[in-house]
Amino acid sequence: MHASMAAGSGWRYQIEQLFVLATTQDTVHTAQWLNNRNVPSVDNILSTNEANGPGRSGGGEDVPSEEKEKEPSPPSEKKQEVVYFPASKLLEYEWPRGAEGAEHYMLQEQVAEFLDIRGIQRKYPDLNRRPLDVEERRYLVRMGAVTETLSNMGLVALKSEQVLELMAEDYSSKYLEYMAVVEQRQTQEALRQKILESRRLAHREVKERQLLQGCKLTFLLCKNQKTCPTEEIYQPQA
Repeated sequence: MHASMAAGSGWRYQIEQLFVLATTQDTVHTAQWLNNRNVPSVDNILSTNEANGPGRSGGGEDVPSEEKEKEPSPPSEKKQEVVYFPASKLLEYEWPRGAEGAEHYMLQEQVAEFLDIRGIQRKYPDLNRRPLDVEERRYLVRMGAVTETLSNMGLVALKSEQVLELMAEDYSSKYLEYMAVVEQRQTQEALRQKILESRRLAHREVKERQLLQGCKLTFLLCKNQKTCPTEEIYQPQA
């Protein structure tokens, strides 16, 4: 490395002397000076620099190269997304509707999603299972519990009583979550029934008031005409 630097410095000095001689316009003296010192021509110097490449100078000095491009880091593995099935979507229904001896059921597919169980039939083979009948599937589609496509995929019904026992024993946090939803549903249902009863009472009160007004009107007509045919008694419209 030091030898290369020294050689480079020597060539620089000779080139400087060459330019000094060239400015004196003494071509003969210049040619003799070049021959005595074995100075290569300018073309030879330029060709040598090109051979050394852009990363090195004519004197052999190292030139710092550009920073290497950073290699792209390998893509990180995507985490598997966990689909959360809320307790509010877990359906519990009575079947047959309004029939004596009807029982409450849940859909096995929804229970498996809510409890995050893969292979619920293998894990809990003792649960009472039955396929949904045609009317049952239609009922669930009408109430918006399942889509028509899903209803044709062989849904299975589980007894709610057994599912709740299973959750209470093996999935206590899920059980508490669902029972909170059940309590909320019962509160909403009680409020709905209260509103319906209030509307029924209000409607009955309106009809009674109309009937009373009709009786008063009929009495006034009878008093003025001194006749009171029963077939002409005013009846309020329903």
